[in-house]
Amino acid sequence: MVTRLDRLARSTLHLCQIVDKLQDQQVNLQVLDQNIDTSDATGRLLFHMLSAISQWRPNCVPNGRWMEYSQG
Repeated sequence: MVTRLDRLARSTLHLCQIVDKLQDQQVNLQVLDQNIDTSDATGRLLFHMLSAISQWRPNCVPNGRWMEYSQG
């Protein structure tokens, strides 16, 4: 259980590796703030989508100024 994906790892690859290791041990990941639970197909899809966005965002938006860009 973690609060946010970006607190667990910095890359999509690393996040997927962590989830794979957990699944090998029959453990599911729960991300509290993003309401992700990898115990079902929908949760796994959401996990992969949000992990990709988490990696993309700091690389595309300079200096953590996400709110300025998201508000248009």
